[in-house]
Amino acid sequence: MKAAPQRQDITFLALAVAVLTIAIALFIIVRLLPGRAVPPPPPEPVEEAAPQAPELPPSDDADRDPFQSKIGQTSAADGGGALTLIGLMPGPPPLVVIRRGERRSYVRIGESVGSYTVVSIGPDRAVLARDDDRITLLLRP
Repeated sequence: MKAAPQRQDITFLALAVAVLTIAIALFIIVRLLPGRAVPPPPPEPVEEAAPQAPELPPSDDADRDPFQSKIGQTSAADGGGALTLIGLMPGPPPLVVIRRGERRSYVRIGESVGSYTVVSIGPDRAVLARDDDRITLLLRP
């Protein structure tokens, strides 16, 4: 009588191993069949936005500009007013904010403000040139 339960256990174990083997084989076959795999979705198109200068709110009180430096003002008016360095934005490429009269200009090295061209930008200054005339605009120390 003891042989029958043992035989049932072995039969059940053999049947379970066979079912598991068949399931694994089917899984592998389905995964390897060509054309059955779902292709990945195409990448979404990426739109490149044109770089824009940051917008600053209009300045009602020009005397309260925290970046204004008396050292950084040009001594001679450049047609539209004195040039004043009011901000620096580091990063490739660096950008300076220069006020000329009531107008603000966002310029990089090689770009012009009035008749001056920005020739270099440092951590607290910008150097502008016009012909043989060079000026250095400084932020408040």
